Amino acid sequence: MNDLHKNRKPEIVWTNMRQEIEKLRKEMNISLDDFKPVGINQWQDIQKTIEKNFVKVTHYTNKFHWYWERFSQDSYSIQCKIHPHKYLNRVLEKENDLLFFVSDRVHETPKFWFYKGKLPAIQNIIEESYCIGEYYFSSEKMDWLLCVNHHDYLIGTGEVMVEKIRQLEKEIIRK
Repeated sequence: MNDLHKNRKPEIVWTNMRQEIEKLRKEMNISLDDFKPVGINQWQDIQKTIEKNFVKVTHYTNKFHWYWERFSQDSYSIQCKIHPHKYLNRVLEKENDLLFFVSDRVHETPKFWFYKGKLPAIQNIIEESYCIGEYYFSSEKMDWLLCVNHHDYLIGTGEVMVEKIRQLEKEIIRK
């Protein structure tokens, strides 16, 4: 490695999505206690754990863009007639911190941006964003995963989330 690259810091990329999310957080006066990016030294471990727990990896160089296509555990999904973020408070706890991550592309490579926060703040950002198309939630224990995909499906994996999605479906059908 030549001397020019030895002391180089990792490139910090601010994609349109990342910029918009931060702009919305500030405009809506959402505190960092309620919503903040996961630290640069933490997101890789979170992503590895999520992939280990929930995603079938067919080759170590695979870059997943849509985890929901390769869940390794049982999953359950429902298509929503209204935007899925309107149902989140029926399957996720409002008061606990959640891991929230959004799918994006950096230099044509799939990338997730990871955040930690409370559901009401996250819902506000989702509702106001024009960039967020597909996103995921997990508990901090990473024992379940919930996806809202670009087809307006709520897709859950992990025993607890599968049951919550099934229950939500029953409630929606009864209406």
